[in-house]
Amino acid sequence: MTTFRCPTLLPVCFLLIATLPGAAQTSPQSNQIFIRQLQEKSSATDTLAIFRRVFQALPDEVYVYPSENYYYWDLFLDGIHYKGNIGLFAHLRAEGKVNFGYYQEVFDPLTVDNYSGGAEWSARQGVFLEEIDPLQYRLSFEGKAVIFHLNSSDPNPDPPGLRSHERLVGTTTDESGVWFDLLYDTLHRHFFWVLRESEGASEPLCQVTDDLWVSSRTGFAYVADSLGPRMILCGVYRPNIQKNTWYDGPFDQLPDNQIYLGQLDLRTFLLDAYPELTGRIDRYGHFLDDPESRVALASYLSYGDLDSLAWAVESCRFSTSSFPEFIYYLTQDRSPEQLLDPAK
Repeated sequence: MTTFRCPTLLPVCFLLIATLPGAAQTSPQSNQIFIRQLQEKSSATDTLAIFRRVFQALPDEVYVYPSENYYYWDLFLDGIHYKGNIGLFAHLRAEGKVNFGYYQEVFDPLTVDNYSGGAEWSARQGVFLEEIDPLQYRLSFEGKAVIFHLNSSDPNPDPPGLRSHERLVGTTTDESGVWFDLLYDTLHRHFFWVLRESEGASEPLCQVTDDLWVSSRTGFAYVADSLGPRMILCGVYRPNIQKNTWYDGPFDQLPDNQIYLGQLDLRTFLLDAYPELTGRIDRYGHFLDDPESRVALASYLSYGDLDSLAWAVESCRFSTSSFPEFIYYLTQDRSPEQLLDPAK
């Protein structure tokens, strides 16, 4: 089985600014505010200046919902739309290290260059990260302190429909607001993602064929399990991957806090699926020879239109003899490059 790498310390994804439970009702985002933000002038042109601008705008306490501990933000300066994250990554925060990354949003990243930047900071650069408890940290910079509440690590019970040859690896919170169960098929030594419908934001599903459904909000596509009450992720809308939006799929949201607290042994699952990685990865799946890259569990298709996706699903179904075999071939591992361009 081929293994794929994905970058983890680069500026990634779209806006997800989390708020405390019990916060005021969400307000409409008006075009008036949008235009005023575009017209705002600033001298923030380098990574530190943009971090300063973002950090000073944060409230005293924030919640980080995504499982890999990215706190997403977006910002308009001088007519440029910046997007990025503050990363309190499990494998770095014990060392007092904080990751910051950003990029410029452009209409077509395949044809238009978008400037990006990033840095890893610690007390040496005046960025202080203090552990309050394993899932609560105080980040201080230039006289301001913000408490970051991280994603809960409590293991979830086995989901409905789990087969005898399947194991629940962990439950993840995607930046889209959708929760997924990452399952491991011991028969085929294969990972795949299942929608956890009892948690997270609801998925407004529209039926495409008898067993293919797509979310009108996220563009995530699912196959209904004919043998159990569950929806299996089989497709992510390709333009969302190309533009790096918050609907680009769950491959970059593994349950890191469970690994950090010793509640999950991800490496054992990874080595069973990819024995060639023995001695080459840490407990989070980062490559020892390239710590900024990680094993990518992108076991779904990328699609440009629903007709093509429906054809792929039906073709796979008619060429397999059982539902587990059908899911195995439908959710084969794809590299990040293959998700961006299926021709690869």
